[in-house]
Amino acid sequence: MIGACYMDKGLAEQAAEWYSRALTAEGLPSEVEQGLQYELGRAQEAAGNTASALATFTLLVSADPTYRDVADRISKLRSN
Repeated sequence: MIGACYMDKGLAEQAAEWYSRALTAEGLPSEVEQGLQYELGRAQEAAGNTASALATFTLLVSADPTYRDVADRISKLRSN
């Protein structure tokens, strides 16, 4: 939730930090972990950290190739 609040305020770098922290929690269900990875990638992308966003989205798509719009985001990041 803290990451989402930072994103709402336009503070993508801080949001990415909080999503990263959340991903270190023990025993996350896979669907929660995927959601956090997706939000982390979005925050990294919004912060202009293309390489990190691409790495995060690539990790996510390797677990689930059809997850949300990850494949499109990867294509967009690679073409930039």
